[in-house]
Amino acid sequence: MTSLVRRTTKWFPYSIRGQIIASAFIAALLLIIYREAGWTFVSGGGGLARRSISEQLQRIRQAGLSEAITHFRPSTVGISSWSIGEFAEYNYKRHSSASPWMAIIPERVVVEVIGQSDSNHALCQLNGMVEDREYWLRFVGMGGWRDVKGDTYRLVVPDDLRVSARTPAFSCIPGYFPISNRITGDVELPASTLRQIDSEMVQTRVGMVECTHAYVTVGGEENNVLEVWLNPLVRPLGIVRARSAIDTIELQAFGTRTPAPAATEMATVVEGRSTYARGCESCHQSECHELRKQPL
Repeated sequence: MTSLVRRTTKWFPYSIRGQIIASAFIAALLLIIYREAGWTFVSGGGGLARRSISEQLQRIRQAGLSEAITHFRPSTVGISSWSIGEFAEYNYKRHSSASPWMAIIPERVVVEVIGQSDSNHALCQLNGMVEDREYWLRFVGMGGWRDVKGDTYRLVVPDDLRVSARTPAFSCIPGYFPISNRITGDVELPASTLRQIDSEMVQTRVGMVECTHAYVTVGGEENNVLEVWLNPLVRPLGIVRARSAIDTIELQAFGTRTPAPAATEMATVVEGRSTYARGCESCHQSECHELRKQPL
């Protein structure tokens, strides 16, 4: 660190002020590098440490479905592609108030396929692609900020819903610029596996549905992050019921319909003309919520 400061001070006057500025510059640069690499400050120990798998799994469980569902792979129930307009609507139930992650409790959750991207789209040009064909999913009711409900937009493939640079998540809240939620460290978690338990008939609003009852596990069969009841006919995800440590969704309706247009703030991203991946986020990461229309 000292040698870096000494070399950097050749661009500054040889003074205390110059060395302070150089030290601050190096510290900021190192912090950005550590954040992007998935390191975090550890209280009490002093210094930096990469979050362990057990710590990340604990965070997933505390966050509930909004986080756990990103580790489910629809391909494990035979869903290898989607069609625009496929949707499933769920009733939402919160059965624990232990988590502070979701201040806004939705009454329903909708998962729908609203678009498709290719290599010419801005995000794909910026980050590359996981597969030749990627899809835009909109999760209605699984986001929010303060007392305003919002939606989450995902660019994903059926084999991997995890959040990464290539498969980002955008939080879209009315009145605010969308922000890209890049969850530090998640890329280190292995892809999930499905541990099947048995077959079960599940009563839903659309009738009795034959399901595969299973657990979504990450990094070992004992690491359950989500309990699911699955049927590949219930597209787009194949989920009839899903239960986390704090909340549950149950199927109300599914099928194919013309999707509503993407929110105005997200339209240019879904259409491939913008990224919303730079700007304020370079400093604020996912904590930046910038109002589009400032109050008087």
